[in-house]
Amino acid sequence: MHNSKLFLALLILLLLFSISIGQEQNLIATSHFQIFSQDKSFGEKVGVILEKSYANFVNFFGDSLKTKVQIQVAESEEKFKALVGERIPEWTLAVALPTRNVIVIKSPGWHKSGKSINEVLQHELAHIFLVNYIDEQYLPLWINEGFAVWQSEKWGWDDRILLARVVLTGSLLSLSKIDSLNHFSESKAHLGYAQSFLGVNYINSEYGVENFKKLLLLIKNGENPNSALLKTTGSDYADFEAEYLTYIKKKYNWMTLILGDFPFWTVLAIIFVGLYLYKKRRSKKILQKWEKEDLGIAPKDFDIS
Repeated sequence: MHNSKLFLALLILLLLFSISIGQEQNLIATSHFQIFSQDKSFGEKVGVILEKSYANFVNFFGDSLKTKVQIQVAESEEKFKALVGERIPEWTLAVALPTRNVIVIKSPGWHKSGKSINEVLQHELAHIFLVNYIDEQYLPLWINEGFAVWQSEKWGWDDRILLARVVLTGSLLSLSKIDSLNHFSESKAHLGYAQSFLGVNYINSEYGVENFKKLLLLIKNGENPNSALLKTTGSDYADFEAEYLTYIKKKYNWMTLILGDFPFWTVLAIIFVGLYLYKKRRSKKILQKWEKEDLGIAPKDFDIS
């Protein structure tokens, strides 16, 4: 009986030792990150991307994080939900948990995405830095998400076309509605992210990056967003929103999209290609008419359109 208990205890210790060894093998440690990934090469790639991004954020905020950030690469949907909870939308690629200094990302081994891994990681690291910087003070979601997109992603033609379409249909979101972004469908969430980016980008382009930093500092020091916006842009929350929505409507309608964002020579080239294709089609119809007339199967006054 004694020998059986001893054998069972040794078996348990061996199992625990094996698990700990397995965890160490999955750990990729860098200067500022601890990355847990079954795929070592992917984990190393994540480390390189994040260390480069880390330096950029330190430069922006003027300070580093107090502790290392842990990166969990979820190897399955079940593991992802276990780490972040069940309420996260299906379209989510990764989640930042700033209070725990943790980023959870879906492994590309089971989840394919149109976004680059660079964009996804930089986006989530932006959340970690921003929330740590403002000491967990309340921050409207459009500023939080807008800053993350502004720091990590390129503004593409799909975004421009989306904005032109919602301007045309009168479907722009109010800033307060963006607070419900995590309950949106994937397509509506795309709009929420795009408008959040435009809000942050508008402040940076119209009032300057230093004023945006001042806005964050005021919120960090306990100012509410309404007061912070008033001190940095001269407009309270309601007036800023009206100003920002007017800016979107002027910049992202179909006419300005075509004449404003397209380079002149691109527009000219499109016109010439269109004229060439029209003349080629018309010439083909004339030749077909002459051939039919020669065969006596077409009237002489055959109309060409």
